Amino acid sequence: MNEHDRLPQPSSGVILSTAGNKKQPSYQVGYSRPPRETQFQKGQSGNPRGRPRGAQNIATVLNRVLREEVVIHVKGRRKTITKLEFALQQLANKAISGDLPALKQLTTLARSAEEQLPQEGPEPGLGEADQKVLGRILQRAREAVKLEDGNHGD
Repeated sequence: MNEHDRLPQPSSGVILSTAGNKKQPSYQVGYSRPPRETQFQKGQSGNPRGRPRGAQNIATVLNRVLREEVVIHVKGRRKTITKLEFALQQLANKAISGDLPALKQLTTLARSAEEQLPQEGPEPGLGEADQKVLGRILQRAREAVKLEDGNHGD
């Protein structure tokens, strides 16, 4: 390697040019402009191995594991429930027995579950004013039908 083949390391904002090589134009290295030799090559991925096919994120794995069913014995009978239900029952049992951290966690879970429930609004139905309006509309419709029937009879 000759001395003129090696280029000095540029500082920010320095323009690189190759005196003997006409293929590469001048290029300014700086913020968001790395040296050309360190950039990704065209047609080559920056993450060649990438995420393997079939790899699942933690939420998917957790959801699948918690939905698995287990068999428990309650009062001498076998019962099949999900692991999530079983874990919540165990947490509730600990909280009832006086385990304060379990009680705190259970109340936090209960509070967040209540927040996710749909809010109950007023009773579905019509108010007094709406009922009056609908009554008038029905009355007009009946009168219109009577008038039509009367005109067809002549």
